[in-house]
Amino acid sequence: MIGLNRSSLLFPRLVYIREATLIKLPQPEYGSNPPPTSPRLIKLSKKMSPAKEQLVRIYKLNWEWIEAEKFTRSHDAYRKRAPEPQAQPFVHPATIPPSYAARMDAIKFAIPDSYMKAINHCCQQAMLEWEHPYPFDTCIRDHCHLAAKAFIESAMHLLADCVYDETASYFNRDWETKVVFEQTALLRFWRYQMGTWAAFEAAGLKIMHPGSGPTMKNTMYEMPDGLEADSRIRIMEQDMLDFHNSLLSQQPVGPFVIEGRVCHLAKKAKK
Repeated sequence: MIGLNRSSLLFPRLVYIREATLIKLPQPEYGSNPPPTSPRLIKLSKKMSPAKEQLVRIYKLNWEWIEAEKFTRSHDAYRKRAPEPQAQPFVHPATIPPSYAARMDAIKFAIPDSYMKAINHCCQQAMLEWEHPYPFDTCIRDHCHLAAKAFIESAMHLLADCVYDETASYFNRDWETKVVFEQTALLRFWRYQMGTWAAFEAAGLKIMHPGSGPTMKNTMYEMPDGLEADSRIRIMEQDMLDFHNSLLSQQPVGPFVIEGRVCHLAKKAKK
């Protein structure tokens, strides 16, 4: 797999934007419900009932650095395999459908300190697990890397829980928005850090190959009853399947280009 590097992981960067006050709306009062009597319920009601304000930092994910490094790795590996005189122009396909990249770049995150510590912990553990040497067969090595994949999945799940709703000045509580972000972010993270099919599987999007052609099975999330119609998760799954099929047909959805980067790499290759 061109650009694969088993010795290190590349991460997107969290970019600080500003501070914001999260306003938690009070829970509705149900007049028909009797007042809580047990100590546990009394404590819980006091914790949930009053409106609370919490000062947190707002961030955005910057994927430009990680994509540029993936481009460099892939380009260097391509040049080693294809000598300069015979080499075809190098095209780095998109890591995810371009429309999803634009949506992800617009998402903001309200990350409390407790979440930030947990996210950093997961990323650090993932790096330790990934960089640990496993001098075994490829299948065994991939199985040993399940721990690193689980830590990355946990980090993305924590980030998804921090998606910020500008209108409500609070965490986005739309379940489908979180699911679509998490699985798209996982695919974007793993693409070009492992093989294509493995990257889809690490995102919970398992590609099946029956006789009728490729299909997709979501191994991470199953839709609750009654949410099938016009589901953004189902739309995302179909978009990702179409994207996968475009890779199989060697017709990338769109080349990934960083302004000035291609010229720089071309000059480097001529030396």
